[in-house]
Amino acid sequence: MFFCTALIVSSTFSFTFIANNAYSGIWPSDNELIIQEFLLKETENLNDENERRGKQIIELINKNAGDKLRSAVSETRNKKEKECKQEILDLVRLLPTERAKKGAVDYNDKELIGVYPQYVDDIQLLGDHYKDFSDYYNLAVSDYNKLIKQIKGWDATADSKKTSQRIQKWIHKINNVRKELKNKKESISSLKTYKLNKDFSIVRTKYINAVNTLRSDFSDMKETLSEIKKVSDEMNQMFASDNSGEVEKILSKIYLLGIEDKVTEKSKISEKSLKTWKKERNEDFNELSTYLKSLPDMLNVDSKSKAQYNTEDILGIVTVYQRDLLGNLTDFEKAVNYFKYKFPVMAYFSAFIAVFFDLGSFFTGCFLYATEYFDIKEKVKKVNREYADNKTVS
Repeated sequence: MFFCTALIVSSTFSFTFIANNAYSGIWPSDNELIIQEFLLKETENLNDENERRGKQIIELINKNAGDKLRSAVSETRNKKEKECKQEILDLVRLLPTERAKKGAVDYNDKELIGVYPQYVDDIQLLGDHYKDFSDYYNLAVSDYNKLIKQIKGWDATADSKKTSQRIQKWIHKINNVRKELKNKKESISSLKTYKLNKDFSIVRTKYINAVNTLRSDFSDMKETLSEIKKVSDEMNQMFASDNSGEVEKILSKIYLLGIEDKVTEKSKISEKSLKTWKKERNEDFNELSTYLKSLPDMLNVDSKSKAQYNTEDILGIVTVYQRDLLGNLTDFEKAVNYFKYKFPVMAYFSAFIAVFFDLGSFFTGCFLYATEYFDIKEKVKKVNREYADNKTVS
């Protein structure tokens, strides 16, 4: 038992000595490769997971706030929109009806003079409805300007890069529609200045067509305006409600943390000097830990979804790597690390050499001891025989 214990202790020391002296020169570079591979892999995984959670959060916000948005925003805006559309429809229906009551237009000068008051009435009617539509248009422009201000403020606090780009495209689209509406508005306004001609019904027809086009374009703009305003209104509506704590908790974590830049940065890691690489790699690990802890919290998700990406497990691996690859370890701990990481063959080879030499020494010692033991025993027998012979002679 004593010899076995001595053999184990001796082999352990031999293994530690061989491993650290044979491979200590390449251990820092091996650690660097292990760390780089881990950081690149986990940074990319973190980016994918963060984007996946961010999309789910946006869906959650839309789902929870959609009903409140429709009841708070649509209730007032839809009412005004319906009133305006009805006025325009009344205009379109009214003009032909009134025109029919006053009879068909005769194109001779005498009859034109007779129907001139009708023309004046029609132009006045057009002007009245134009004013109503113009007021509604100005209200929409005011809403648009408020929306731009609101979204810029939101974009600076809780928005992501991708969502921000999508919003900018929406804003550009709405702005183009708004400019087109403005041009149509001005063209319709100019109809009020038309002078009497041989067929003023042309003016009316042009106006009716323009109103129909304008109404369609305006409806399209309102739908686009509602689309881009939706998320912002949802957030504000939820914050203003009594149940805003859940959304505030979600938005307290920034979605899309700029990890795309970190992936690029990590992919350009160069060789570091032995004096600084441990410090820099520790900073990289700490930064990764910070991002892992900053992932948006997922609410109301099943255990299967959580198991897809477990931040606690990754944080545990980060801690182990920091200790094993960057910490101050004993020679024995360094030697054991060869079993755990990229080069276990080194560890097995060192252990084999250590056990081989120690066993060799052990068996050699046993052989020499046994040889000497039997040699001494033979000498004792010989001495005893000689002593017995001498005693017999005497």
